[in-house]
Amino acid sequence: MKTAPKRLIYVYTLLSWILTALALVFRVFARVYSYDSAIGYFEAASLFPTLHYVCLALVALLSGSALVLFRRYEIPDTVPSGMKKTCVMERIGAAVGGISMLVLSISTAVFYYSASVLSPTGFTLFGLLTAICSVFFFLFFWVSSAVGKILHIFSGFALVLHFVYILAATYFELYTPMNNPVKVLLQLTAVSAILYLLSDLRFYLGIARPVRHIATSTLFLSFSTVTVLSCGMFTLLTEAHTKLYYLYCLTVFALLVPAAIRHTRMMLLWVRADRSIDSAEDDGEETSDTERSPIETIGEQEAPMDSERIDLPTPDDLSENNDTRQDTEE
Repeated sequence: MKTAPKRLIYVYTLLSWILTALALVFRVFARVYSYDSAIGYFEAASLFPTLHYVCLALVALLSGSALVLFRRYEIPDTVPSGMKKTCVMERIGAAVGGISMLVLSISTAVFYYSASVLSPTGFTLFGLLTAICSVFFFLFFWVSSAVGKILHIFSGFALVLHFVYILAATYFELYTPMNNPVKVLLQLTAVSAILYLLSDLRFYLGIARPVRHIATSTLFLSFSTVTVLSCGMFTLLTEAHTKLYYLYCLTVFALLVPAAIRHTRMMLLWVRADRSIDSAEDDGEETSDTERSPIETIGEQEAPMDSERIDLPTPDDLSENNDTRQDTEE
């Protein structure tokens, strides 16, 4: 299999961010011109909500196309091995995620303690426990010996379960309409976060699927960016549920920053590996031309010039010389 052209990687990444920016812009316009806050819906058949959902659908198609575009190209082994290690930027992103999840855990406990409209349940306690365990998933990035170990992976699955909690809590929550744009986009983002985390944890388990990671990270980064940046513009039917959905978006933000760093790092590792392979091939071609063995040069000596060539007498010339010698003797 051949290596992927770097131009394809750049175009794919640029296109994903262009579609994400357009989806965010159209969502802002839809909120200003086409949102009815009294019922929590976008107006039917409005232009900006339609364009917003079209851009999100194109992002989903683009992320799915990665399974076809990059599958035929070979990903060097240095990419999965490099993704198992941590760098300075990943530690900074993990610190942002860990602090966000800690703030989320404390805010959730205070919210349910002080809220009179919503009462905590056993499922709420499950969500709080998974949020607390998820804090350690980000903190373990600062301990090199703990990265990829059983506790690190276990806390990563705790974050997966927390997004499952968000998905279920928003789905069975009856106070917000089912087709509310905040609820719909948050549920899509939760699904993409689950897919991304399951794909990213495979690097630490030694069963990485880099192409699948590109697809899931592209989907999650696009949906989560739109969700986080547009969250503060929407209000739900009750103030308590508006605050609750803000807490859900804080979880999305906690994963958004380290996921963006991980996705960018993987792409850079791939491009760097392809460059090293290309330079090694170029060096191999040059050495094959200049450092040839003496056996390969046998038979390639230049032929002598016409002026340096020695003419040997032919049989006809010998007979003519004999005849002239006899004539002179007579």
